[in-house]
Amino acid sequence: MGRVTDGESLYISALAFVNGQPPPTPLPLQASDSHVTAALKTFVAYRQSLFSEPDHDTAWQSQQLDYAFALGSPAADQNLLLNAPEFPGGHLDWYSFDLANAQTNDVSSANPAQITPVDFNFLPNHVIFRGMPDPRWWNFEDAVTDFGQLDANHVDLAKLLLMEFALVYGNDWFAVPVPTPIGTLERVTTLVVTDTFGVRTMINPSEQTQVNAGESAWSMFKLSGEGGTRSDFITMAPTLGIAEDGDVIEEVVFLRDDQAAMAWAVEHQLQGDLDSPVDAYEAYLQKRGTPPAPPQDGDVKIYYTLEIPPPDNWIPMVPVQSPQNELLLRRGTMKVPTDGSFYFLTARAVILEPQHAFLVADRVIPRAGLIADRYFRRTRSSNGSTFLWLARVSGPGRGPGWSGLRFDIVQPIAQATTT
Repeated sequence: MGRVTDGESLYISALAFVNGQPPPTPLPLQASDSHVTAALKTFVAYRQSLFSEPDHDTAWQSQQLDYAFALGSPAADQNLLLNAPEFPGGHLDWYSFDLANAQTNDVSSANPAQITPVDFNFLPNHVIFRGMPDPRWWNFEDAVTDFGQLDANHVDLAKLLLMEFALVYGNDWFAVPVPTPIGTLERVTTLVVTDTFGVRTMINPSEQTQVNAGESAWSMFKLSGEGGTRSDFITMAPTLGIAEDGDVIEEVVFLRDDQAAMAWAVEHQLQGDLDSPVDAYEAYLQKRGTPPAPPQDGDVKIYYTLEIPPPDNWIPMVPVQSPQNELLLRRGTMKVPTDGSFYFLTARAVILEPQHAFLVADRVIPRAGLIADRYFRRTRSSNGSTFLWLARVSGPGRGPGWSGLRFDIVQPIAQATTT
């Protein structure tokens, strides 16, 4: 009782069995029975009808703890590459990409991009926000946002500039709708404004504005290009519209330990048997060894501890140097003593890739640390099909920490029994 079937392991073993290969997890002898074999084939067919998985996924860069991918757009005049080298996960949008001129062999020419000029007319709309100044005299503004209650210090220049923009120039901005199909790159080549008097005025890009030497022209919402330049393309990447995110089923906190001159990967939550999170520290407390026996009459009232190891969910990350002289953090292990024996500290989180050597670039983990999560995401495509996958996301940590690793500890016996 209290045990459940690992459906994924059963599917892998059943798939190998029906294909005439030895399953990684041996099946019972009854699997050779014709009725059981038919049931296994039905189970494999049902599983394959529900899910479609890629053979491999190289987008997640474990050494950088983020995603890296690119989208190519071959054209007649130039090969464009939308590059997302450091996407931490979560919401993907246009600002996640950089635009670069790709080499010919970097972009497949199987589906060359089609360049289609489009002309259209539109009416601009005012940019509005709550609490903005009303453009007409004797009208009262919306009191939902009280800018007078904003607390700004003398050094909060960004906040002061934003307040000035909102209160003085808030009604001078317009929003222009530009129809952009999903999965395309567009650029505005000509913008002509016709006023109420019928006068037509051509508006040039802001980058063509004359500025002083050493300054750059004002620009917003444009892709960064090579050499610090900005591209005039507008991109509509085929990203998710609405997605349902499940609870975090695995969380690993990477933090630095200045006292030990190393780092730690703390397994905060682990994926349970039913795809529910399990507190790794609580699991460690349940298997913790017995406290020292109370002293007898005449015994010395001190207790000597050779080593106080870290909890089992604290995985050491040891600094090493690569052949290219890059400083890396390698997942290590520790020999933890127990009642008359010992065991080696091993990683269990999928993020730490316990099946092989795991390395993280030292520069990736700042002093504030880093948190990496795994969770289920579910969405629907435009044709109604359902997509479900295990996503990852990384973000800022909670600061440095200490594992509690100590050696040669002498303390009163009463205090040792509570440590």
